[in-house]
Amino acid sequence: GSGRTPVYECLLPGGDHMTSGLANCEGAGANLGVEGWIQPGSGPGMTPVYRCYGGGDHFDSNNASCGGAGTDYLLGYAPALPPVSVSSPTISGRAGSGQTLTANPGAWTGTEPLSYAYQWLRCDRSGTLNSCTSIAGATSRSYTVTMNDALTTLRVRVTASNVVGAASATSAPTDLVTPV
Repeated sequence: GSGRTPVYECLLPGGDHMTSGLANCEGAGANLGVEGWIQPGSGPGMTPVYRCYGGGDHFDSNNASCGGAGTDYLLGYAPALPPVSVSSPTISGRAGSGQTLTANPGAWTGTEPLSYAYQWLRCDRSGTLNSCTSIAGATSRSYTVTMNDALTTLRVRVTASNVVGAASATSAPTDLVTPV
C-alpha cells in the first residue's frame, strides 16, 4: 500500500529482529517472512518502529532505545502483534510427591511487553492432552507435587498476553509421578 514498507521478521538467538525492506535479514538469522508493514503515522494499536544501527530495525513498544545496538531514530509505526508460541513451555524438576516443579514459558513472539499466566494440569499415565484437567489453585510458575498426583503425569499450560490478545501453549507431560 501507499507509504507502507515491508518489515521482515528475522529469528535471532536473543529474540526477534526486524529489518525493513531487506528480505535476507542482513545475514542476521533465518528469515521468517514479512511480519507486517510500517506506516508513517501513529494510532491505537500501533507500535513505534526504530531503526537501530548495527543491525536493522527493531520493533519496540515502549519507546525505549535499540538496547545498546547503536543510535536509533523513529522510522514509523507498525500494527501491534498478538503473542505466538515459537517453542513450547517446559517443566524442570523431579515429578515426585513433595517435589517442586518449575515452568519455563517457552519462546514467544509478539508486541512487548508480554505477560505470562500458568495453569498446572493433571493428566492420565500416558500424558494424553485430552485427559488433562486443571488443578485447582495451581496457577503459579512453580507447583509442589502432592499425593493426589501419584501415578499421573503433569503438564503446564502457559498463556501469554499483550495489548492485542492472548494465546496458550502446553508443555509435554512429566514422567509418571512417583509416590513417596
